[in-house]
Amino acid sequence: MTAKDVLKYDAAGKVVSVNLDIKNPNTAEDLEHMAPEELVASILERKRRSLI
Repeated sequence: MTAKDVLKYDAAGKVVSVNLDIKNPNTAEDLEHMAPEELVASILERKRRSLI
């Protein structure tokens, strides 16, 4: 992906629009959504492991 894919210019070379809908190809995977109970259990388990 290049800047030309994101930025659109008019004939004078001025930016007329920016496409912010394009997904960043360099981002990590999306975070997994968990139920609140699972999230709390996961946090407590990580904390327990770090204390050992």
